[in-house]
Amino acid sequence: HIISEMNKFLNEKGSKLVVGTIDHHPKLEELLVKENITHLDLYNKFRYEKMGQHWTVEGNKLAADKIAEFLK
Repeated sequence: HIISEMNKFLNEKGSKLVVGTIDHHPKLEELLVKENITHLDLYNKFRYEKMGQHWTVEGNKLAADKIAEFLK
């Protein structure tokens, strides 16, 4: 799986792969747990329904806050 290969490559370089998801993907989440890859759940309900499910201003702020908290 390409995510496993990316994780291996980054680990060899002394870096860490972190994956953020915006929807629930059970198979992906299972792989991330199995490979011990950090996973940020960025899902939120603040989306423009008729504009490709892009986040609204509120949705972007929630995701940014989660990322900022992770990086502390």
